[in-house]
Amino acid sequence: MISYDKAIEALQQLRAARKFDPNPLTFYPGLPDERLREPLTNMVNESIDTFIAVARNKGKEIDYLNAIQECLEQFDEDIDSEEKDRICDYFEDMMDAVGIDSSEGILDAWRYGVDLGFPYLEG
Repeated sequence: MISYDKAIEALQQLRAARKFDPNPLTFYPGLPDERLREPLTNMVNESIDTFIAVARNKGKEIDYLNAIQECLEQFDEDIDSEEKDRICDYFEDMMDAVGIDSSEGILDAWRYGVDLGFPYLEG
């Protein structure tokens, strides 16, 4: 993992960025309904805040994985697939900021609706 200070700085930059704009590199078309921007942005930013708190507490990888799992629970299951993909991209950006290579399947389980269960993450 990278230094906590660098992780916090990268996470703060991610938090400050505008969310859910079209991205031609990932073929993300942008939000189809502008009314979704504020609530989805708030949920992503709350997730980033959680990562920042873990970094400030000098958390370990398991703490970030638990945070991912908990944060994803706030997102409605009925979100369109494009927005789910983009939310996963934001979590991958958060993981990159703290130096984590894998969500251990948590993102895939949430994205594709497979409940794999991750009880081992609690400890």
